Amino acid sequence: MKKLLLFGVVGVLAYSAVAFSQTTTLWEKSSATGNLPTWFNTSNEQRNFAYGNVGGKDHLYVTYASPSRLPVLILDAATGDSIGTLDTTGISGGTFVLDDIEASSDGVIFAGNLTVNAKSSAFKVYKWTSESAKPVEVISYADSAYRLGDHITVTGSTADNSVTIWVAATGGSDVVKFTTTDYGSTFTPTVIPLTSSISSTPKVCPMANGDFFISSAGDGIKEYDATGNYLGTVAAMPITVGGMGYITGGSPAKAYVFGYDYTNTQGITPQFVQIVDVSSGISTADSVASSPVLGTTVNGNGTGDIALKSNSDGSVTVYVMSTNNGIGAYSFNANLTAVEQNGTATPSSYMLSQNYPNPFNPTTQIDYSVPRNSFVTLKVYNVLGQEVATLFSGDLRAGSYTATFDASRLASGVYLYRLNAGSFSSVKKMVLVK
Repeated sequence: MKKLLLFGVVGVLAYSAVAFSQTTTLWEKSSATGNLPTWFNTSNEQRNFAYGNVGGKDHLYVTYASPSRLPVLILDAATGDSIGTLDTTGISGGTFVLDDIEASSDGVIFAGNLTVNAKSSAFKVYKWTSESAKPVEVISYADSAYRLGDHITVTGSTADNSVTIWVAATGGSDVVKFTTTDYGSTFTPTVIPLTSSISSTPKVCPMANGDFFISSAGDGIKEYDATGNYLGTVAAMPITVGGMGYITGGSPAKAYVFGYDYTNTQGITPQFVQIVDVSSGISTADSVASSPVLGTTVNGNGTGDIALKSNSDGSVTVYVMSTNNGIGAYSFNANLTAVEQNGTATPSSYMLSQNYPNPFNPTTQIDYSVPRNSFVTLKVYNVLGQEVATLFSGDLRAGSYTATFDASRLASGVYLYRLNAGSFSSVKKMVLVK
């Protein structure tokens, strides 16, 4: 059995004046290390990028926040070296023709423009089905006068119609959620009105339960429920928020938010990532690690971005793009309970097995399979329907997996566990006897 730690990723920010344990540097190309790439400049242009496993290869994709500067750079995620570009034929419109980029769990690339008024210049999103493909416009949204496109977030897979694209309105109070029923060929918008306003450079970070975080400059990180009701602000976070991310998993569940601090909070312009443990909730968030400073050139636009990749040894690779200062990759040990991947064969169908042993005390194992890359949640509930544990939440590649549930903190009784993967859903009972 090969152990594989996998969890949902999507990115958030935190800052405190105290010292933190550092992440481990994997590679760095920055002004701080004297090897800033030639394609980098100090004009606030390189500010958004993404990680994706596309065509079976781990790559990074960099967009230029410029009225005309194209194409999209492709970098080797293992080294940061530039290895090519995406075709940008036919892309046009917006203040910046391409501003942010993301990849779905099944390796489809999406990038959006930036428009300061979507009524007069539509917010657009393009799709690449491979690195050699030509872009196809899949969203042209002109139903809002807000500024859209400072950041986009992509979750799920095109293969099972779970892919979702999120964007928040700068200076407004709306989140637009785009969903598909034709595997990413077209998207339908749903506007979620918020009970509080959004500041600049906002990014949406959805959670498996339907809630979501929004980071924005001057506001820090706020949590909302699925209908847009404000739930609170994440503690131990600065108000100077750039790109963000979120991971959760394990039993008992652990959860972290990752965020990019872009401003002058220490007498310099630090521009580094903080990692914050929110396992016990946003009101008791605890900063646990940070990345190195890539440089001190001022970032007047409050931008920068991060991307996350989960690894088989239980670590998370944190990719950081520091506007004007460089790019790097850092390893963080998340210490989450491992999900075991069973072999390498691809299953033919979705499956949720009966836990074993059953009855159990205090641990049991749950086997499940996904035949294609999917956004997956595996949760445990009591008989009243109240959630008591999240065993997994995030994107999974096709395969068979085993999750371990530790019920040492729960009372004896009947519990339900539910697997959701794409359009598939299955629920089974288990019995805890102490």
